Amino acid sequence: MNGRDLAGRIGGSLAALGAGGLLAVVITWAYASQAAQKTWPLWPYLLCAGILLVGAVTFFAARLGHSLPLADPNGAAVKEAPAHSLDLALPVQESADTLLSFANTAIAKVGRDGELAELTAFLETDKPFAWWLWTGPAGVGKSRLAIEFARRASTSWNAGFLPEPGQESLSDLRPAAPTLVIIDYAASRSRWLSDAIFRLSQRDRGPSIRLLILERSDSGPWWDTVRRLHRMEESFEVLATMHKPPRPLGGLSRDELRTLITEVATFADSRLSSTDVEDIADHAEEIDPDGRPLFGSVCRLCSTGCR
Repeated sequence: MNGRDLAGRIGGSLAALGAGGLLAVVITWAYASQAAQKTWPLWPYLLCAGILLVGAVTFFAARLGHSLPLADPNGAAVKEAPAHSLDLALPVQESADTLLSFANTAIAKVGRDGELAELTAFLETDKPFAWWLWTGPAGVGKSRLAIEFARRASTSWNAGFLPEPGQESLSDLRPAAPTLVIIDYAASRSRWLSDAIFRLSQRDRGPSIRLLILERSDSGPWWDTVRRLHRMEESFEVLATMHKPPRPLGGLSRDELRTLITEVATFADSRLSSTDVEDIADHAEEIDPDGRPLFGSVCRLCSTGCR
């Protein structure tokens, strides 16, 4: 924690203490005056008002200081750390033996136009920093959607998945260009992720940073940790930069499932009749009523065994 953050916390605490004390004095004076018909001394008001004033000034001065350059002990302005970018991964796999991998782009995107429009709006929000959690069960297509989104954004953004070996540098990120960072399997990285979001939430200038978080659900201790619910003041800052509430990702519609099955068959150099497609779609829905794309692909690849 730097000096500005410490001053802000002390100032906020003093302001709260002064306000509480002033309220207590007023209530006590009201009861005492009614009971004894006495004039309450002036000094308690002045003491509490003074504490409130000092705390408020300290707090707002510290907050203002976040937008001003730091200074060294001799009064000279300290230059900000030089800009640096992250090494983000945008994997590409197109071989037949990686067909079920989220990074395989041999199969064209099926559906998800509405979801991509939502993510584009998230990218274009006017905040210097914003983050958003998308949830869904395994195989529903979270990672594939994210990689499609990142590829589209990469024409003007530094976009991709953040590998664990480089995650520590996210907290101090000062990008030279707009940056979209995707964090997969967030529950196992919740403590570090919470610290990074808190630090980035204090940004008020510079190229935009967007953080897209992927996990199976928004429940459990990991989600409380990310939102810093154990630290109220910090939690307010973190939640203020959350783009929207967690967004659950659903499966494919029946029409989209048919299209996916046909695309997989085409890649495998196989022709399917409309009856074949319907049969495979039926089997996929029997196995997984939620319409997860992974199961549609699996059923096509092993359609003989699924019948």
